[in-house]
Amino acid sequence: MKNFFKFLFSVSTAGFLLLLFAFALGFATFVENSYGVDAARSMVYNSWWLELIMLLLTVNMIANFIIYKMYKPQKLTMGVFHLAFILVIIGAGVTRYLGSEGNVHIREGESTNIIVSAETKFNMAAEFQGAVQQISKSAKFTAGPGDQLSDKITIGGKEIAIKSVNYFVDAQRTVEADPNGEPMLELVYAQNGVMQTELLRSGQVVTPNGTTVGFNAEAAVRFTNTGDSLKLVSNDTISVMDMQGKDALKFPAGSSVACSEKVIYRTANTAIVVKRFLPAAKAVAIAGNGTPTGENALIVQLGDNQEKQLVTLWSSSMDETPKYSGTFEGVNYKMWIGPGETVLPFSLKLNDFVLERYPGSNSPSSYESHITLTDKDLGLNEDHKIFMNNVLKHRGYRFYQSSYDQDEKGTILSVNKDLAGTTITYLGYFLLFLGILLSIFNPKSHFYDLMKRASAGTSLVVIFLLSALTAGAVAPQPVSPAISKEFAKVWIQGHDGRIKPFSTLAYEVVMKVSRSESLEGQVPEQVVLGMAVNPQEWQQVEMIAISDDQILAKLGRKGGKASFSDFFDQQGNYKLANDVQIAYGKKPAERQGFDNDVIKVDDRLNVVYQVYHGDMLRIFPSPNPADLTWYAPGSKVPANFGPDSVLVASAFTFFIDAVRNGNQELSLQTISKVKSYQQQYGSSLIPGKTKQQLEILYNHVNIFKDLSGWYVLLGFVLLGFFFHALFTGKALRKKAVNYTVLGLFLGFLAHSAGLIVRGYVSGHMPWSNGYESMIYIAWAVMLAGLIFARRNPMVLAAASILSGLTLFVAQMSWLNPEITNLVPVLKSYWLTIHVAIITASYGFVGVSAIIGIINLLMAAFRNSSNQIRIKATVSQMTMISEAAMILGLYFLTIGTFLGGIWANESWGRYWGWDAKETWSLVTILVYGFISHMRMIPGFKGWFAFNLASVVGLLSVLMTYLGVNYYLSGLHSYGSGEGLKFPFAVLILFAVIGVIAYVAKMKDDKFNSITK
Repeated sequence: MKNFFKFLFSVSTAGFLLLLFAFALGFATFVENSYGVDAARSMVYNSWWLELIMLLLTVNMIANFIIYKMYKPQKLTMGVFHLAFILVIIGAGVTRYLGSEGNVHIREGESTNIIVSAETKFNMAAEFQGAVQQISKSAKFTAGPGDQLSDKITIGGKEIAIKSVNYFVDAQRTVEADPNGEPMLELVYAQNGVMQTELLRSGQVVTPNGTTVGFNAEAAVRFTNTGDSLKLVSNDTISVMDMQGKDALKFPAGSSVACSEKVIYRTANTAIVVKRFLPAAKAVAIAGNGTPTGENALIVQLGDNQEKQLVTLWSSSMDETPKYSGTFEGVNYKMWIGPGETVLPFSLKLNDFVLERYPGSNSPSSYESHITLTDKDLGLNEDHKIFMNNVLKHRGYRFYQSSYDQDEKGTILSVNKDLAGTTITYLGYFLLFLGILLSIFNPKSHFYDLMKRASAGTSLVVIFLLSALTAGAVAPQPVSPAISKEFAKVWIQGHDGRIKPFSTLAYEVVMKVSRSESLEGQVPEQVVLGMAVNPQEWQQVEMIAISDDQILAKLGRKGGKASFSDFFDQQGNYKLANDVQIAYGKKPAERQGFDNDVIKVDDRLNVVYQVYHGDMLRIFPSPNPADLTWYAPGSKVPANFGPDSVLVASAFTFFIDAVRNGNQELSLQTISKVKSYQQQYGSSLIPGKTKQQLEILYNHVNIFKDLSGWYVLLGFVLLGFFFHALFTGKALRKKAVNYTVLGLFLGFLAHSAGLIVRGYVSGHMPWSNGYESMIYIAWAVMLAGLIFARRNPMVLAAASILSGLTLFVAQMSWLNPEITNLVPVLKSYWLTIHVAIITASYGFVGVSAIIGIINLLMAAFRNSSNQIRIKATVSQMTMISEAAMILGLYFLTIGTFLGGIWANESWGRYWGWDAKETWSLVTILVYGFISHMRMIPGFKGWFAFNLASVVGLLSVLMTYLGVNYYLSGLHSYGSGEGLKFPFAVLILFAVIGVIAYVAKMKDDKFNSITK
């Protein structure tokens, strides 16, 4: 037993559990992407074995906390770290078992006090002689026979056993007589040459061959029943014949014809056979034939003695789950599979649901619910607004905006109640942040020791960094360059109220729509002005980028772009209207790749529409100082414009006509008049001329694209100098190295300036979307290289190469370099801190990985003449790599858990197993294991660490890129275009594997010689 506990409490066991935990979570994200959230929760997130892993990890950490006496002052840093993670796991357990989640659906003008649980459950409500009893159990079933549900209900002295017998996925329906059932009609008809069978319940309608056929429902062809009698009425002539087609009888339209089974009724170009009619029946399930039906069926047995009763319960993700009513041994009951219900001690009334759309578009820009909260016990009757980042809190419940009804007359609020779990978890977060600070400043910590040995004096730079972080057709004739250059300086008010030059708007439009910086050799200003000057011609130009083949097929295109006119048929109907409606009607976590692609393409089309319609050109400020709204040409302006309304109505049209007629002088004069009007009435809002010039310069000087090549070139030059000195034994050319380092430092200054300018002109921190986070990561990589280059400048060479490659990737067409407004959920100060820290962590672990590759490469080229120099260099570089990795792990951990705080403030829950947050946790677990490898037998030494630092980067790549572009989830707002799988990554890691193998062989060889 002593050996068992020694094994259970060992660091090796902790390492194994960390990796097993990480693998399980990563696997779950792919299950969710392929089979849905319920499958992932059932198989992994809510499974007993995952909770066992977390329990064993907690026990292991508690034991080590005691065994290694981490409560003593000299081990304070280590103790705080372990205690923090213990509390986080305990908090998660409290949330799992004591917290609750659900939804509230309210229509305008209606009130409710019912929360519908987020979890699908088996529900049974029984009534006997006035007594009422109800049970509700989790309903996670797998296909096939077996006792997956077992329970009993006791009421009025009676005990009824309940157990499941079978479960069918994509089940098919058939009918059988049931005295407690409802009328059912089974029809057979031919459609497209294939025989179809339809089972109709009373009130249902089907549409074979374009003709509506209903059972006790309004339709062109109507079957009705009165008791056992079934009759047919049609709006067309009815022909009745036997199965051989003989003895046809005809009845005029509107006649009521008595129906029989196995007789052909031909009407409205459709032949129908009544296969079976039962006045009282129930639908029973049979195993499907592989064709998706969208319906699942659970067979439940009541009773286990002499009297038994089988009940079929149906569930569907598309329709409301029906409740089955019946009687067993005198007990009346209802059973159903669906969400459970919780009664609130207060009520919510929806006064109004407000959905704002982008001008000239059907796409929503924001939505909010105007609620009245009534709590009679507390005497409250308060009005509230619920929207993203604005959560309603009352009596421990948190309500946040989730979705809405398609008719925009109802809202869906998500609800969370978890005060205890959140408090414990937040305490764990606090101790975690405290532990990280102690690790950096405590002279007895492992990180402090690494920093001291690897790079003397670097700690001050790290402290500075930490404080800084926490603060088809040919394009039409182009517009004259002189005109476009001058119009670029015209101010425009964006939909977010920001005043920006027309140059910025043009750049945003072209980049968002076409995914390129120019079209047919025309700069963005020429393109957007050209769309206004020659709209008919530009509507035929294939300029709207599309990556989804299914969307291209719907538009009749095969290339990667489509024209504006491709989106509409000859009657002017929008070809993607239905797809857009479906996509926006889904919750973000439920949207698949096609849904996200449809939303992106619809967004681009709306941008083009707004350009053609003129909505984007809000260039005329109001003469009324109290009215801060700017107006577009031709728009309806307030009466206070007075005589200036003539200018607003005609100036831009006058300008367009002048451009079309080639009158450059008149065009420039009109631009000058518009600019003078702006200065006269909008001077209080217009930024200075310096900012205007700076913003236009930023648009045209692609500093980050240029820096990509600059970093890579100088990085390889610097690396060449070091390898030459290392393998030849000659002195390093310090003068050449210093000049190269100076060039990289100047590039870093330009990089910093570019980030500052981007943040300045956009009005938000420059790390809020895919493109911005990439250029910020590249900056963090260079900063890490400069920090750790003091002891060994080779680190800077590695960092500059990685930074240059990161910038190169950022320029690829699947990211968004345009300066856009933030979606509502991103407008949070917690987001600013969360993204800044977590993306900076990628820079540090990236530097660690690139150093690992260089160390393996150097070791692979060891020989008898250089092996001493290489061994010393690798040893020093490994310490630097470990310090960079630990710092990256700190930032990653802080950033991830700050993201939990952001989610709690935005959505009412701090953790929801979204793919992004799950993979962030996976990455923490992976690097947590790597940081403990020095204490695990068989994983110690320079080789294991350097190889692990390279392999660990795969989890970062999956977290940052893989989740955004391969998996569905809530973080789709931060992604760009869908990606093809980069097989080059596999080739790269295969090459690294070969290098690692050779390095290991060389290391073993020289170690044996030394011995």
